[in-house]
This record gives sequence, structure tokens and C-alpha cells, in this order.
Amino acid sequence: MRLILLGFLLTAAGIAGADDLAITYSVRVDNVSDAAVTLKLDGAKPCTAQPQGSCEWDISYGAHTLAAYVGGKRYSHDFELSDESAIQVRCRFDGTRFSGDTC
Repeated sequence: MRLILLGFLLTAAGIAGADDLAITYSVRVDNVSDAAVTLKLDGAKPCTAQPQGSCEWDISYGAHTLAAYVGGKRYSHDFELSDESAIQVRCRFDGTRFSGDTC
């Protein structure tokens, strides 16, 4: 009986621990503008995407802020990822705004 109870408790602990596993999302921003753009995600190290280039980051779920700096202006976009979000997040920046299915 003790072994059955111990097995049940270990199984329950394993299931509860599975919720704590971090999911890593890959975020890619394609620069479709005609100018080089400096992109920054959540205050991380900036990435410069040349025209038709891109930047990528690995992040966890939750709320995030994506910022683009071009021509002395800052453009930002807030988005949130959950356990139901796609693992691959694709965004586009056209020089004035962000777009994309998951961004």
C-alpha cells in the first residue's frame, strides 16, 4: 500500500513539474524596408538588420516589447506568448510598423 501511495505521489509531482518546464520560442523579425533598422527585444542587445535582412532571438512565454529604431524614430510593438502560441514567431517591419500572424 505504501508503494502504491508513493508511486501516486511521485506521478503527481512529475505532472505538476511538467507545467514548470520552460518553452523556448524563436522570434524572427524580417526587415522589409529599404533602410537598415536596429531592432531590440525586451531591452536585449540590439541587432541591426540590413534591408531585406533579419534578426532572431530565443525567448520564453509572457509579455514582450519589440522596438525598431530607424531614421531617428522609435517604433514599438507589444505582444504576448502563451503555451498555446506557435514556437516560431515571425514578424515583419516595413519601416513604420510591425506585422505578422503571431507578432
